[in-house]
Amino acid sequence: METLPHESEIVVVDNGSTDGSSEHLQRLKEEYPIVVVEIKPVVGRTFAIKEGIEASTGDLIALIDADLQYHPKDLLKLHTKLTEEELDFVTGWRDYSKYPFGNRAISKIYNWIFRRFFHARIHDANCGLKLFKREVANDLIYRRGYSRYFVGIASDMGYNVGEAKVDLYERKAGKSNYSKTRIFGSFFDLLSVKLSLTILRQPMHFFGGLSFVLIVGGALYNLLNKTLYPTIMIVSGFVSFLFGLVAEMIMDLQPRWRLERRAAGKNVERKGRTKIGD
Repeated sequence: METLPHESEIVVVDNGSTDGSSEHLQRLKEEYPIVVVEIKPVVGRTFAIKEGIEASTGDLIALIDADLQYHPKDLLKLHTKLTEEELDFVTGWRDYSKYPFGNRAISKIYNWIFRRFFHARIHDANCGLKLFKREVANDLIYRRGYSRYFVGIASDMGYNVGEAKVDLYERKAGKSNYSKTRIFGSFFDLLSVKLSLTILRQPMHFFGGLSFVLIVGGALYNLLNKTLYPTIMIVSGFVSFLFGLVAEMIMDLQPRWRLERRAAGKNVERKGRTKIGD
């Protein structure tokens, strides 16, 4: 950390570990100026990251896994990329050549779909080594499983994103939580993220389009078949339109809420501490 060009802090998030990490972190805390965030019970990677970000104070935020597959020295590569190209978010790009063929094939397909969905020239969306500005962190969506798509979310929100090649080492601690069956589920998660971003950005476009289809479809169907179904379709169309209108009103409040949150964050003095989540 001493080689980094700025002052830095280390925030360690213990997300319900059962291997003695909590006790070890408390001992390390007595020797080094680190912030320890303990969360019980397990809340998942995305919410653990959110807690760690809220406990931090810097303008730049780096994410690195605790399984020692990444070396902290590669943060310099990400920082160089971010500053020289004036980016907002930089993610690592791992060398997949040592992976089994099946894993490499799935990863290539997944990242190809990722690039098409988010229009981001990223070769490795799932790399656990990331660096981004705090304003990006304030705008990210923190839902279960969304941490793998942070770079895509940032790109979709208009931030400048990039990548830098990093080294990947053998896992020295813990085990992977991503099974082959979960890999296929990640494709559906990817679709969920994209739909969520589309609806959140312009909800009336989604609900308005749906209401138009229902109302027009119900009216045409009513000309051919005098039953209750056309009425249900038309009423559902108006309800969908109202949903879109309410959603637009809520989204109009969001920028104001974010500005208030940022202003409040500047007035809060954070100190190194142990934070325990119930």
